[in-house]
Amino acid sequence: MKITRQILLLPALALAMATGTPAVPASAKSVSEVKIYFTYSSESGISGSSAGNAQIKNGISYMPANLVKATGIEILWNNASKTATFSGWNKSFSVQLGSSTGVLDGQKVPLGGTPYMSNQELYVPVKFIAAALEGGPVRWDPAKKTLLVNHLHMYRSYSETFEGGVYSLSLDSGELYLTTKQNTKHKLATLGRGLDVIDFTFEHTPAGLTLLRVSNVYANRICMPGTTPIF
Repeated sequence: MKITRQILLLPALALAMATGTPAVPASAKSVSEVKIYFTYSSESGISGSSAGNAQIKNGISYMPANLVKATGIEILWNNASKTATFSGWNKSFSVQLGSSTGVLDGQKVPLGGTPYMSNQELYVPVKFIAAALEGGPVRWDPAKKTLLVNHLHMYRSYSETFEGGVYSLSLDSGELYLTTKQNTKHKLATLGRGLDVIDFTFEHTPAGLTLLRVSNVYANRICMPGTTPIF
């Protein structure tokens, strides 16, 4: 089911690394192939789990960067600077290939390891990802040779740029914001929790205002906001 809303708009940490290191296997080789399993959830009640391959390199656990996409995080790779930028709703961090220091929510932090490339994939320290996504400590299951990380947070969002402004929507809280060209942020509406697949459509009204249609596909419930948007 597709539900469309219309909104009439006026013109326009320092990283707390977990102490200790999981009891990962020692190896004559510098790199050991293992598995990783993690769980995640959102404030709107959505939850899930993912599994993949990981590596133990010189006693430090690393995971492929792309695995974080399950939590709603998007990744932008800058080939010139060899930097990966991770972004989601009110969450941003970045790492640079070969550097043991990264940036988390605007602050420089130690990564607990050094990101590297393997089989054309970027690997980042698991403990850094767990802390950045506000999860629990990294644990090691020796029987299954698997790294375990639970309770990662989700940062699902959707955004589009229109006439120089960036319209951003949290898919979990339903909060809709406009960030202007002057980098000022304005809350426009709250559209309900647990949104799914979102699409924005912008139009100009005869009166010179901007009409924003927010379409939520597959949702089965809509909460009417107590604000001035029209639907």
